[in-house]
Amino acid sequence: MRWREGGVRAGEQQTERFDDEDSAKVFRDAVDEAGQHWPPAG
Repeated sequence: MRWREGGVRAGEQQTERFDDEDSAKVFRDAVDEAGQHWPPAG
């Protein structure tokens, strides 16, 4: 999964890899909920 920090074009590109699509979707939703930032650990 790739996204730009803060969801802005000038934001640093962030990446995270997953072995399965379901895990990637869960993480994507957490990134969305965190405003396009790394989600808090928990």
